[in-house]
Amino acid sequence: MPELSPPGHPVSLAAPSAAPAPSPHNLAYLDGLRGLAACQVVAHHYLVAFYPALLTADPYVSHLGGAEVVIAGSPLNVLYSGNFAVCLFFVLSGLVLSEQFFRTRAVTVLHSYAARRYVRLLVPIAFSVLLAVVIWVAGGFQNQAVAALTRASWLGQVWHDQPLVPAEVPADLAFDILLSGEARYNPVLWTMSLELYGSLLVFGLLAVVAPSRYRFWLYGVLTVGLAASELSLFYLAFVAGVVLNDARHSGPGWLAGFRHGAWPLAVLLVGLLLGSYPTADFVDVDQSLYRLLSPAWLAHETVILLTHMAGAALVIAGVLGSGGLQRVLSSRPLRWLGAISFSLYLLHFLVLGSLSSALFLALQPRLGYHAAFGVMLLASGPVLLAAAYAMYRLVDLPGMRLSKWLYARFLQPELTRPPR
Repeated sequence: MPELSPPGHPVSLAAPSAAPAPSPHNLAYLDGLRGLAACQVVAHHYLVAFYPALLTADPYVSHLGGAEVVIAGSPLNVLYSGNFAVCLFFVLSGLVLSEQFFRTRAVTVLHSYAARRYVRLLVPIAFSVLLAVVIWVAGGFQNQAVAALTRASWLGQVWHDQPLVPAEVPADLAFDILLSGEARYNPVLWTMSLELYGSLLVFGLLAVVAPSRYRFWLYGVLTVGLAASELSLFYLAFVAGVVLNDARHSGPGWLAGFRHGAWPLAVLLVGLLLGSYPTADFVDVDQSLYRLLSPAWLAHETVILLTHMAGAALVIAGVLGSGGLQRVLSSRPLRWLGAISFSLYLLHFLVLGSLSSALFLALQPRLGYHAAFGVMLLASGPVLLAAAYAMYRLVDLPGMRLSKWLYARFLQPELTRPPR
């Protein structure tokens, strides 16, 4: 199964396309970065579904004479690395969710965010699950037939290994998806429990550790503790986001010095190199430029996670230090992609398994393999973007408003309620 990626949290919805470098407290450009990461996720699934050697580096499933094998073991794989996109989204979550606290130092902010988090995630997730159930019952998923042609064995297992049991859908929606990572309806949902628990980790970290003068030492202790525990290493990405934002707010002098010269670009490039650490099973890392990053005493999966998380943190640090990059990422198209990124994330695999698969099956006998893939991609892209925008407007935004209403109506502490 390939790596999948989680959504972020829109910081804002509109911005001038050409403006001076954003102020230190304006994180609008992170919407643009999130939009690019969302496109990286979509590229990952579409590419490895039809060119599986990009995922495995197995020459026996190559469709391009082995070119995919070369790309999978090179820095170019960062362009479609799903695992790296996961890390980017989680570091962004840690940073964005901590922003209001670092601005105000108000613990009530954390109470509000924590109380609203479950519903805020659940509403769009529930819509995607119900849509998947409808497509599943209607026989709309064609991914198994596509997998037989593309030789992407992982794709054929989706919506096949576990039968659909309608009676289990309500319990899965209410509990199992967000609490246990249940993903049989939509493969991308495996990250949702990590997103929920990682968010709660951020809020706890801010409430307990961030007020301390020794907090950076405590961040380090927590990092070591998480790395040594049985918990997922992905939680380190949330901590990294908090640390980056804390340094950004508490060390403006250091940040100003970092912004001089080519330091931000250099840090970003190093981050991209780390993010390109190969995940393909058939890549011999010991014979590649990545061998220095893979000590014998660390498991291969651990090295992948650590290098990708470090790469994600460095990419975001480079963006934080570069006004030029911030202006580019603040463009309207990229910020629009960032705004719909959650919906794009939740919908794209359903479109891949249904509409895109059906198009490819219809076109491949007439156009040939590669032309059919290209036409399918050109046809699927606008449909996916339009569907994601519609879901953002009709499901995601109302879900945010519902979470705020429920908090204000039932959970907001009396001392913080506005007078009636």
